[in-house]
Amino acid sequence: MSDIEWGSEAKEAPKKKARLPKWLWFCGGGCLLALIASAVIAFVVFRVASEKLDPEKQWTALAEVLPYDERPADYMLIPTGALAAMAPGVDNGWQFTKGGASVQLQLYAPGQRADELRERLETGDLGESKQQFGPLGFHAPSAGQFEIQGRKLNYVRFQTFEESESPGDAQAQAGDSAAGSEQAPVKEPTEEVAQEPVEEPIEEPSSFKQAMEMATKQRVMLVDITPEGREGALLLIYSRFSGTTPVEQRDIEDFLQHFRIDGKK
Repeated sequence: MSDIEWGSEAKEAPKKKARLPKWLWFCGGGCLLALIASAVIAFVVFRVASEKLDPEKQWTALAEVLPYDERPADYMLIPTGALAAMAPGVDNGWQFTKGGASVQLQLYAPGQRADELRERLETGDLGESKQQFGPLGFHAPSAGQFEIQGRKLNYVRFQTFEESESPGDAQAQAGDSAAGSEQAPVKEPTEEVAQEPVEEPIEEPSSFKQAMEMATKQRVMLVDITPEGREGALLLIYSRFSGTTPVEQRDIEDFLQHFRIDGKK
């Protein structure tokens, strides 16, 4: 018997299937590359953030800028303070808490930003009072210089809220309200008219109110503690929440007693 030929199709080898559709490279290639780039960026950001938020590495980096013999036991290091380095001109940052106070250390890279900040602290000029920065204000600024560990440090002190009105203004407003009530007396309801129930406003939880007050009412002191001969700037920002009492020199001394602000190791 003769072999049966089934045509040229039988002689052709089966085509290999492509691993990726061709349209992906032409139509969706841009999206694929964007996804790969996003994944790489996310990995790099996560790795950098993990290193920045490592408390041990933060203490090591701080010792290079502000040497210390022992870590202060009464101040707690907050790892997220290192995220301040994401701001323009900031090389690194550290944040501590103690009770109702927060202490931030911000290291600025050499340049115009650092020079400007140091000059403003030296002259005491941080801008006009009563200007707003979002929900916070800049009120009652004052500037000066005090000596700690043999060094003269420039500082600026201010508060983020406006002082309450004086008693005289409050009494005047009360008098105006009383006069207005005499001109428009309120009609007393009769027995035939039923009074509608008055809905009392729902008060927010006191804890939430306290948190908001702590966040918006702060007394702040900025101190230039840049070691002599060092380029850039190292600023200490001491914030007291709830607006209770102003930040004083003794508060700065209480924190800096654990460090050597001369920069010598």
